[in-house]
Amino acid sequence: MTAAFNKNLLVRLDRKLGADFDLVAFDHCAVLNARHSRVEMHLVRRTPERVLIPGADLTVAFDAGESIWTERSNTHTPAGHRAATRPRLPQVCEEPASAHREMCGRCLPAS
Repeated sequence: MTAAFNKNLLVRLDRKLGADFDLVAFDHCAVLNARHSRVEMHLVRRTPERVLIPGADLTVAFDAGESIWTERSNTHTPAGHRAATRPRLPQVCEEPASAHREMCGRCLPAS
């Protein structure tokens, strides 16, 4: 599902801006970036390609192995989430009976 979603970005560039991406020449790759606590989605080019994007008056050259970083999903510990969202969302709800932690703005601050 995610691979199709990411390749759809290229389909939209083809349709909206007249680009000429060769979709089968891109592989979907999910990368765990532990250092930054995130999963990154990339489309990686298998072979060199020169892509024309007339609607943006642009030509882009890709080398084999070069990627387009299409999305990321950050993960946080409760403390990291509080730090990243302060002051908008300073509380974390923790359900002791479950490993699931719900982030919300309506609960008491975590102790």
